[in-house]
Amino acid sequence: MSILTDRLNYYIDKRKERVSELARRCGMDRATLHQYLSDRRPLKNRAHLEALMTELHLTPNERTDVEEAFEIYVVGERTYHRRRKMEEILSSLPFIENEQEATPTARDIQLLKDNEIPGILVGELEINRFLSRLFQDATKREKDIFLLTQPDDNALTESLILLRRFSKTARVVHLICMESDCGPDGCRNLTLLQEALRCSISIRNYEPRYFYGKETEHYGIMNLLPHLVLTDRLAVQRSADRKTALIHRNAEVIGYFMKTFQTISRRSRPLMLGLDFLSQQPVQWGLTNMKQLLKSYHIEMCFGLCSVHYWDREMVHKYINPALPGSEVLAEQYADYFPAVLEAKKKYQTSLLTNAFGVEEFIRTGIIREYPPIFFCKPVEPEDRKILVGKVIQAIHEGWYHLHIAPQDKFPLTYRWELCAYQTNNFLLQYSSVDQFLVFQIDEPDILNAAWDYVTNLLSRPDILSEEQSAAFLRDLADRYLP
Repeated sequence: MSILTDRLNYYIDKRKERVSELARRCGMDRATLHQYLSDRRPLKNRAHLEALMTELHLTPNERTDVEEAFEIYVVGERTYHRRRKMEEILSSLPFIENEQEATPTARDIQLLKDNEIPGILVGELEINRFLSRLFQDATKREKDIFLLTQPDDNALTESLILLRRFSKTARVVHLICMESDCGPDGCRNLTLLQEALRCSISIRNYEPRYFYGKETEHYGIMNLLPHLVLTDRLAVQRSADRKTALIHRNAEVIGYFMKTFQTISRRSRPLMLGLDFLSQQPVQWGLTNMKQLLKSYHIEMCFGLCSVHYWDREMVHKYINPALPGSEVLAEQYADYFPAVLEAKKKYQTSLLTNAFGVEEFIRTGIIREYPPIFFCKPVEPEDRKILVGKVIQAIHEGWYHLHIAPQDKFPLTYRWELCAYQTNNFLLQYSSVDQFLVFQIDEPDILNAAWDYVTNLLSRPDILSEEQSAAFLRDLADRYLP
């Protein structure tokens, strides 16, 4: 019996309902309902389901239970869990910023003394304490840290995040083992991405790379101690249950493990490529790579109207902050970059899913939340807002720009995050803080498939405005705020 029919039969029995009487009240044939409840006929008629939930007088929690079962029944359990995991990832992104508040002071970071280095450690707490001291030691000396562990190792991740601000040049190179079968519910790789994103935002110079396999296959004969933490000074092997660790200080042994690490690293791929778009180099990257990325249908999720791509050269120079380092060069580069992206979008189909609140706020105030505040010298003036809204509406009418507006409570991202998913390959996550604009390019196939399925399903939801409704919404806002 399917999960949906199981739920419905449970609530029918709980209410002591007669199937024939329930069918009559729902306006359906008794035989049809019997077939539904015995799984001889698939229940995919949403109107029938709604009638059943109404006539059974389900509570809000019970309705949620049945609606969840219905979605699993329609799309399959694996797809359902992967969509929920993607939604969880996007909804959790805003909370990453809050982790940047608590941090030790520079004077709290101490070097690791020779007499504090044991040969073996037993117990998860003792191991975590030692690794925290090891990270402090490397941070103090501006030395790289190399990890062959999983990013959902919370204690290890917390120790790194606490020290992120005090290492200006040192890298954290992290090799992550992805699963080719994605785990029993299909969400294992998505969980690893969620934790890696947390590290990418919180740890300066974080370089995650991925390969496929199992944790116990990390490096051959050493699979009894598959987790490896390396600095120039020590090599730490840790068991899979995280309760035993060997510490090596011999230079030859450290060199052996470093060579092993480099071998696996060469066989791996970058999980994310992070670029700071307030510098000049990433704009050059954008001009080269965005044209390539935009050679297919793609879907964007943005808090606001995403109007900067409609800026001409005059608007770019008018609003980019002259106090930014190299602002003149930066303005010229963006003056080339924005039109180039727009022309690429015109050649292929582009969908934008955005937040009704963010759209209204931009049209009302001219404040663009999707970029760092330092990027602009002032809000967009009313006459320019009117021009930009007109260009967006024109693009909708031309048929290449598919705008869909979501209610605020149905939009999973805050103004600091954007998502771009491409039908062929790659998806991008963009993060905007007060003075930073990071773009993460992700190309792991399983994660790409999950992201694409999630955003395409999101666009099909009944509470999302159609293109015609979205254009009418823009016109109404423009008439109200920009007469």
